[in-house]
Amino acid sequence: MSKSRGYINYNLRNANTISSRTTIAEHRWLLKDLGIDLTGKVVHHIDGDKENNNPNNLEIMTQGEHTRLHWGIQPSEPLSHEYIQVVCPACGKAHSVMYAHTRRKNYTGQCRSCGQEMRWRNR
Repeated sequence: MSKSRGYINYNLRNANTISSRTTIAEHRWLLKDLGIDLTGKVVHHIDGDKENNNPNNLEIMTQGEHTRLHWGIQPSEPLSHEYIQVVCPACGKAHSVMYAHTRRKNYTGQCRSCGQEMRWRNR
């Protein structure tokens, strides 16, 4: 048993080879042992205690849902790596812009259709 970033981990050896090891977090091991498929999922500790691996304290979710939960992002609001539509005030053409770029204090972009500079200020 070891700890990494506050999580309890287990180093498992493959019985068929001497040098092959696998490290698995206790909460993931527990849920897999209960027959739960965690492919493409993350496990959230509801009470915030990374050592409390009681199944009642564990919630399975996507990485996006987990990010929204911890960053306080509403489900209707895009994540920073997602794209949103921005409309050029000069020509009215919509463009896809990475949401993280629009959250900067001062955003400057250039319309790919008319070349007009698009600026806005986030407060």
